[in-house]
Amino acid sequence: MPYKNKFVIKKTPSLFCLLMSLSLSATIYLNLGEPRLFFSFFSPLTQEQSTPQNPPVSHFETLKEKIKRNTQNGELWFSLGNEYMQQREFENAEQVYQYAHKLSNQPDSNIFAALASARYYRNKQNIDPQTQIWIEKSLTLEPHNLSAHLLLATNNYLQGEYQNAIEHWEKALDAHTLAPHASSLDRPTLIRSIQQANRMLL
Repeated sequence: MPYKNKFVIKKTPSLFCLLMSLSLSATIYLNLGEPRLFFSFFSPLTQEQSTPQNPPVSHFETLKEKIKRNTQNGELWFSLGNEYMQQREFENAEQVYQYAHKLSNQPDSNIFAALASARYYRNKQNIDPQTQIWIEKSLTLEPHNLSAHLLLATNNYLQGEYQNAIEHWEKALDAHTLAPHASSLDRPTLIRSIQQANRMLL
């Protein structure tokens, strides 16, 4: 399902490709609350090529430079939030996603899911009232939002609510089926997580 352009730069529409859940859904912590690879359900990102004459520059620094030149680009702010999530700087991620939200013309499911994910991990994997509100807004706008279902599945799993975790992981698989090009979801890893939760029910 293609994403609509939702951000404006000086009142001029700009392309908005959310890199849905790259993220965010970057947000999966399993096994006694100990964090695993931040993108455990997502395929590795393609790294830019570098040479001795062209040393690598971190995507984080590149984004910050781009934002300095164009502070009203919501897509860049959203991507910066994803970078903070990777670095586990959840408070910064939440603040940046808030700014991306302010730059949006209309409510966006992925931004609400991102806000919920950042706040969830900032609060040490606790769904507080504000996090719940953002999750509900995300799923109201897009019932099959991948990141929102991954977040709920993670929380259910950590709470020992394995059947609920399975249901949300299955909805995440359905979401990816509906929009297979929206993210680089690692389906085999997600399926193994479902199998693990099933074993916990035995």
